[in-house]
Amino acid sequence: MTNSVSGALGGFAVAKYTVAGGPYTNAVKAITGKAPTAIMRVYAYIDTGSGDRIRTLIYEKILVNNKPFRLPGGYLADNWEVEFSGTDTIIHEAILGTTMRELTRR
Repeated sequence: MTNSVSGALGGFAVAKYTVAGGPYTNAVKAITGKAPTAIMRVYAYIDTGSGDRIRTLIYEKILVNNKPFRLPGGYLADNWEVEFSGTDTIIHEAILGTTMRELTRR
């Protein structure tokens, strides 16, 4: 049962649990027949040397929990793009940092 006024789904608060488990995942499974999934894609706009920049996919990950993870290094870019997609999932917040320690200061 969806209750958009209180922000609950199946009696559980949305975004209170990770996509990998907990009552929210079970409620979504019970209602839709499948678990919620989310995919994160990170793009860098890489300079070609001729003044053009090419949007390049540098990382893609299926999000299964809320644990921090490192992105691959070695890309020099001034412009970045982060894209989220998924089914039965709403991304409320994404936190990026230059170090893992920086993420804990939040």
